[in-house]
Amino acid sequence: MDYENCERIAIILDTNILHKSRKSINNVSKLPLKRYDDAIFMLEINDMIEYVNIYIPEIVLLELSSQKITMLENQLEDLKKLSKEFNNIHEVNIEGHDEFNIKEHIEFIKDEVFRDVNCIKIPKNRDDMFNYILKMSLDKIPPFNINKDSDPGFKDSILFLSIISFAKSEEFEKYVLFSKDKIFKTNEKIMTKIFKEKTGKKLEIEETEDVQGYIANKFGLLADFWKYFHNNFYPFMVNEMNEFKHVKINNDGIIFNQINDKECEITLAFSQEFEDNIEIDDVSMTIIFKKENEKWTNDFDIDYFKEEIIY
Repeated sequence: MDYENCERIAIILDTNILHKSRKSINNVSKLPLKRYDDAIFMLEINDMIEYVNIYIPEIVLLELSSQKITMLENQLEDLKKLSKEFNNIHEVNIEGHDEFNIKEHIEFIKDEVFRDVNCIKIPKNRDDMFNYILKMSLDKIPPFNINKDSDPGFKDSILFLSIISFAKSEEFEKYVLFSKDKIFKTNEKIMTKIFKEKTGKKLEIEETEDVQGYIANKFGLLADFWKYFHNNFYPFMVNEMNEFKHVKINNDGIIFNQINDKECEITLAFSQEFEDNIEIDDVSMTIIFKKENEKWTNDFDIDYFKEEIIY
């Protein structure tokens, strides 16, 4: 596809989009950036980097680092308790955790991440930024909540002002913020107006986690796959699930990942509701699709689905 006539887009990922990645591995030496890495890979294999790019705001990386520190502190505390429990068993030796400096470890990871990812920096003039944040808070300008007395919007306001500052110096025509934070989508009309006034450019807010699906639909990537998925596979799934009255496909939880031009995967999430309106956490499964002899096939196993995924 010729992308030259398409508007140039900067995609920005909020903390909750990265943190919610179902496939994120709980690795003590990494921040959860798989969704960012997968989206960048998709752009690269489709030669789209010149027209679309993915960014993570600095405030998001700082928040992820803080969350990682808290998680490691809790895990280290559990390890210390476990070490005491096994203290008198000679065959078991748990050592080294006392010397582990969590904050130094996270600082090292953070420095590495800042070098490797496309980062939207917090505005340099902090005094002006904080004065404006104070005004936003007092005037209840989104992302500060108009309808509540409390103000949970401090981090979100830094994110929003960072994007505005970034847009003033960049040549993208549209900036798309992916966030599950309701304050953004609820106040999209106000915030896009402010953004337009400050930058002269367009802002779009997306609540979905499916970053790659958005890119694919926007630029017509793998059109034959999506035709197969919507016309064949998805109706087949809905029909098979008629057997399970308590189970529904969570359409907001469909996540697309392109592996190459002839292979991709879809993660489907299922919500389950039993008697007395008791709900359990969503379960999910990932299905591999391959294009062979100009036809799309998949590795979906209906028996496994019924026995292992559906309770």
